[in-house]
Order: sequence, then C-alpha cells, then structure tokens
Amino acid sequence: MALMFFLSGLFVTQSLKRKGAWPYACDRLIRLGLPFVFGVLVLIPVATYRGYLVTAADPSIAAYWNALLALPFWVNGPLWFLWQLPGAAALCWFAPQGIAALDRWSATANVRFTRYFAVQLAASAIAYVPLALAFTPWARSEFGPFDVQFCRPVLYAVYFFAGVGIDAAGIERGPLGVDGLLARHWACWLAAALIALLFGWV
Repeated sequence: MALMFFLSGLFVTQSLKRKGAWPYACDRLIRLGLPFVFGVLVLIPVATYRGYLVTAADPSIAAYWNALLALPFWVNGPLWFLWQLPGAAALCWFAPQGIAALDRWSATANVRFTRYFAVQLAASAIAYVPLALAFTPWARSEFGPFDVQFCRPVLYAVYFFAGVGIDAAGIERGPLGVDGLLARHWACWLAAALIALLFGWV
C-alpha cells in the first residue's frame, strides 16, 4: 500500500501546476470520491455476497442486506485507501512551500542516492515502528465506510510525499528516470526486494 500512495504522489505536483489549486482539489474529490462511493455501495456488497452464501442460513438478498447493516462498520474492502488520498493531496494544497522543499531534496536523489535512500528508510522506520509498538500492527478504527489502521497513516504519508517530491523535481531527472540508478541497476534492486520479502515472511 505504501507503493500505491507513492504512485499517487507522483502525479500531484504537475497536476497542481497545470490546473491550479482549487480546480485540482475539486477534480481530486470527484475522481476519488465518486469511485469510493460507488465501490462501497455497489461493488463491495456484490463482491462479498458469494462469501456470505458459504455460511448463510438464508441466502436471500434481503437477508444479506440486513446482515451488512447489522455490522458495526460498512465493509469497504480494498477501497479503504481512496478516502485517505484526498487528505494527503490537500496538504500539498495548503502547504505549497513544502513542495518546494521536497523539490530541492528530491533533485539530489539521483546524484546522492545513498543519502536519499538512507533518509527515506529512516523516515519509514520512524513513521511506522513507534506506532506499531504503541497500537500493534493490527489495531484499527472504523466509522461507517471509513477505517484507519493506527500504525500506517504516517508511513503512507512518507511515501506519498516522496512521490510528490520526485514529481516536483521531474520524474525524468530523478531516480526513476530511464538513466537513473534504479533503471541502471534494476537487477540488484530486484534481488534486494526479493531478499527483503523473504525476511518479511520469516
């Protein structure tokens, strides 16, 4: 999910420059809000109906709907992250000077990638580990179709703004460029990712 927030951040800065702050905010709300509403009201109930049938005594749609309404939260499935993205984008709108700072920092990523990577790794650990220790990795709160996993929002923000910074500096000039370090040494990074994944499973 951190990758999803990172990818979302990659398209913020240029959109802000092209559309302006208020049109961008309205467009973001429509593009993310409407799919979220349609998803939680239509797609998710349809998708989870087959799971309900496995153990249901009454397979009727009316009984299924009543069972959904009896839950203490509204099932949102994998769409939970959509409602958090507008909030992250709004921070860019309210703090444009932060984008300038991210631009300056990310512009050095391709020539000082070791430092950039170390800072990103440290920021990830600081954003996640204390909250995971305080709340456990599984604690969450639900309110209607909205839910928050307590240990994750700050981590997601770190990667969202990492994407914003790289976009501000120029994707083609940063570490994601075709001649960047990631592209030139993709095999090493792929191997490192697989090793990290294996350690995560242990």
